[in-house]
Amino acid sequence: MRISLLYLFATLFCFSALQSQAQSKREWLYYGDEAYKKGDYASAAKFYLKVLDEGTLDEESTVYPYEVVAYIKPDKEENKPAAATEAPDSTQLDSLMRQQGDTVPPQPDAANPTTGDQPIDAEGGNLVYGKYQYVVHQIADCFRLSYQYKKAEQWYAKAVQNESKRHPFARYNYAMVLMNNEKYPESQAQLEKFIETYDGTDNTIVQLAQKKLFNVAFAESHQKPRPKAEVNLMDTVINGGTSSFGANFYNDEGVIIFASGRKDNVVLDEKNDDPTITSDLYLTDQEGGNWQTPKNMRRPVNTEGNEGAGVISIDRSHFYFTRCDGKGECAIYLSRFLNGKWLLPMKLNENINQQGYSSKYPALSPEEDRLFFASDRPGGYGKMDIWVSPIDEFGNAGEAKNLGSVINTSENEVTPYLHHINNTLYFSSDGHTGLGGLDVFRSYGQDSTWLRPINMGRPFNSGKDDLFFVVDRMEGRTGFMTSDRDSCESCKDNKDLFCYKIYQVQAEPLLITMKGTVFNRNTQEKMPNTLVQITDVKEGIQPIFIITNEEGQYNTTLIEDIQYFSKAQKVKFFADAFSLSTENITKSTEFTHDFYLEPIPPDDIEIPGIEYDYNDTTLRPASKKVLDDLFDFLQLNDDITVEIGSHTDARGSDSYNLKLSQGRANSVVHYLIDKGIPKERLKPHGYGETRLLIQNATTEEEHQKNRRTAFKVTDQQQKVIGETKY
Repeated sequence: MRISLLYLFATLFCFSALQSQAQSKREWLYYGDEAYKKGDYASAAKFYLKVLDEGTLDEESTVYPYEVVAYIKPDKEENKPAAATEAPDSTQLDSLMRQQGDTVPPQPDAANPTTGDQPIDAEGGNLVYGKYQYVVHQIADCFRLSYQYKKAEQWYAKAVQNESKRHPFARYNYAMVLMNNEKYPESQAQLEKFIETYDGTDNTIVQLAQKKLFNVAFAESHQKPRPKAEVNLMDTVINGGTSSFGANFYNDEGVIIFASGRKDNVVLDEKNDDPTITSDLYLTDQEGGNWQTPKNMRRPVNTEGNEGAGVISIDRSHFYFTRCDGKGECAIYLSRFLNGKWLLPMKLNENINQQGYSSKYPALSPEEDRLFFASDRPGGYGKMDIWVSPIDEFGNAGEAKNLGSVINTSENEVTPYLHHINNTLYFSSDGHTGLGGLDVFRSYGQDSTWLRPINMGRPFNSGKDDLFFVVDRMEGRTGFMTSDRDSCESCKDNKDLFCYKIYQVQAEPLLITMKGTVFNRNTQEKMPNTLVQITDVKEGIQPIFIITNEEGQYNTTLIEDIQYFSKAQKVKFFADAFSLSTENITKSTEFTHDFYLEPIPPDDIEIPGIEYDYNDTTLRPASKKVLDDLFDFLQLNDDITVEIGSHTDARGSDSYNLKLSQGRANSVVHYLIDKGIPKERLKPHGYGETRLLIQNATTEEEHQKNRRTAFKVTDQQQKVIGETKY
C-alpha cells in the first residue's frame, strides 16, 4: 500500500504556541518545507496554505491517517535565514514516492532560492510572483501525495495556468488527479497538451503520458459495471479508526482478519499517553448478520510497528503477514499457532526479505507450497513486482522468482491473491491499462507462465486505488477488497486522510465450461479412455489434458479471452478437432462439442487430385491445393508417420516408371517438408507399375485409376499422460 509518514504536533502546546504567535510567511514556508522533507504532505499543505493566507492550523482540523507520528517543530538558529532550509533528501523522497507509484517531481527549491526571485519580506510577509508559484505547486503536490485528489485538482488548475520550467511535471500530475477523479476527457486534454509542450530531457515521462492516454480511452469505454456484481462499503464496526484495509478470511466459519489504525492499537510506550497510532491486525465475526466488535490480536503479532496484509493457512496453523518498521522498510513474518496461542513471529529468510528492500502482501498458493509476495528488490521490472518462492511448513523459503513481464510492469504490482479455480491470480497494478490509480486484475497460469492480465472493470475498479481483492476459497462468489474510492474530502474533519476502507464483494463467478462425448465415427460407439487436449492458440498457458470416462464423456473449465484449439485422439484412430473462442464472453457459458474418431485403415488412402505434367515430376498448382489439405491433416495427426506412395500406369518400361514414380513421391514429400512437416514423418516410395489397380488396362479411364498418389500410416507415436499411453 502507498503509505506516507505523516507528522502531527507533539502536544497541544505546539498548536497554541503556533496560533498565538504572529508567524511570518517565511516561517510558515519554512515549516512547510520541513514537513514536505519528512513526507508529511498533509501538514505541509496546511503550512503552505498559511503562506497564502488560505489556511488555518487547529487541532480539530488536523489530519489523522492510519499511521500517526509526532511532528517535532524543527530547530532554528536565531535569525536563521529561510535560504538555509535544505531541500528534501532526494534519495529518501524519491524512494518513498517510487514505492507509492508516483512520478518523482523535481526537488523543491530552498525556501528562498537564489534564482533571481526577491526574498520574502520578513517584515511585511509579502510574496514575490515566483515564490507564489512555488507555493501553489507545492500545495498541489502535497494534496496529490496525500491522496486528496479533489483539492489537488483545484490547485493544479492554478499551477498550470503559468508554465514553469521549475515544475515540468505539473501538467502531467494534473492529468493524473483528473483521472483519479474520473474526469477522463479533461485528463486526456491535459495529457495531450503535456506531450505537446514538454521540452525536458526525460523522455520516459513522455512515454508514460502516451501510455496513460490508452488508460483514459480504456476508462471511457469501460463505464458499464459488470452484471451481477456488487461492491458495498462495510459498516463502521469494520471501517472504524483512521483506516482499515487488507481483509482476508481467517477460517470458513465467517471470521475475518484485517488491519486498522485505532486508538487501542499497540503503542510505543503503554505507560504514557503516546500519540503514535499504527496499524494492527484484528479479528471479527458475524452474529445474527451483524459484525461484532473487532478484537486486537495484540502481542506478539502486533507491535509498535505497522502490521497488516496477512494470510492464514487452511488449517489455521500458519499466519504470514507484513510488518513495517516505520522507516520505510517492510518484511514478511510467520507466526505459528500452538496450544491456542499465536507464537512469536519469525522474520522469513532473505529469499523473501532481502536486506535493504521491502517485501509485503504475502499470499499462499492453493496447495500452500508457494508464497507469493510483492517486493521492490533488484531484478524486477519496475517499482513493486510480484514474486513467488517455494516454502515449507516451517517457513523455509526457497529462491524467489519474478512472475515475469506479463504480470509485472515498470510501475507497481501489489496485493496478490491465488484462487484454486483455474489457478487464478488476482492482483492490483497501476502499470497495466486501467481506470486510474491501482486497479484489480486477474490472470491465469502458474509461477512464471501467465496469461495477459484482464482488468476486472467496474464495480471492482474505480479512478482511485482498488486493491487487496480476495474471494472465498470454495466458489469465489463473496469476498473483500480495499479502496479509497470514497473521497477523502467527504471524511469528517479529514481525519480519515487515506480513506482506505474495506468493501464487501459479491459476484456471480464467470464460469465457462466445455463438455461432450467422443464417438467411433464408423460404429457410433462411445469411446472411453480417449485423450482430449485443449490448447491456447497463442500458447499463453499450458494445455489441458482430459481423459474420457467410461461413457466417453469429458468436461472441463475454460478461461475467458482465449482462442482455444481442442483435439480428441486415441491410438489406432485419426484425430478430430474443432476451435472455439471465449473472447468477449461476459456471462457464464457452457460449450458442448462431440468428437468423432475414424479408425486408421491398414491399407493405402488415396489422395485424389494429385496431377503432374506428362512424363514430369513437377506438381501442378491444383495438386498443391490438395497437398495443403494433406498438410493440415498431418498437422492435426502429429503422432503418425506416413509413407507417400506414387504409382504409374503400365505404359512405358518398368525401370522408367519406377524412376518417374519415385520422383513424383519425392515432389510430394519435399512440398510437405517445406510447409513444415518434419522429414522423419514422411517416407517417399515410388512403386512404378508394380501395384496396378486394374491389370491389362485398355481405356484412358482405367490408366488414370492406375496413376495415383496415396499415403499409408506406418507408425503412430502414443502420447503418454501419467503412466497411460493414448
